[in-house]
Amino acid sequence: MATQALARPQMLEFAARYPYTHAMSDNPDNLVLRYLRRIDEKLDRLIDEIADLKRRIGVLADRMANVERRLDRVDVRLDRIERRFDLIDHVPA
Repeated sequence: MATQALARPQMLEFAARYPYTHAMSDNPDNLVLRYLRRIDEKLDRLIDEIADLKRRIGVLADRMANVERRLDRVDVRLDRIERRFDLIDHVPA
């Protein structure tokens, strides 16, 4: 109880010396909640953007697989043409 009695005058002295500190801390909970809401909104946007990027990467991976399959077929066809016209040496399989 004695420490509370000593602390109170020190707090009043501090408030008198720095009057603007009291005005800044009127609603610290509201300020913190406001920042938390902004962070939450930004986090929601990031989650949406990441989901979109994942979907786009999946589409690109599918397209790349299709291109690889087509190149494999072109390679097989080219080998067949080269063998038909004796453009390559016959290598036993």
